[in-house]
Amino acid sequence: MGTLAILDREAGDITVGWDKNSPDEIENAQATFDDMVAKGHLAYRVDKEGGKKEQLHKFDPKAERIILSPPLVGG
Repeated sequence: MGTLAILDREAGDITVGWDKNSPDEIENAQATFDDMVAKGHLAYRVDKEGGKKEQLHKFDPKAERIILSPPLVGG
């Protein structure tokens, strides 16, 4: 099972899960991932223990957990 954790200022936090053996669930998670990245969110793969982190530029259906966060703004 994979999980997208989406941090969104407008909609609140959202979680989307997918079974790695279900093409329909993978397609839904990928569409959500692509939509959020197109809106400017940054994606990171995180292992279950929260240790290893890596920025993603495309959806990886084999990932355990992907966090999508809006870019930081400030100045």
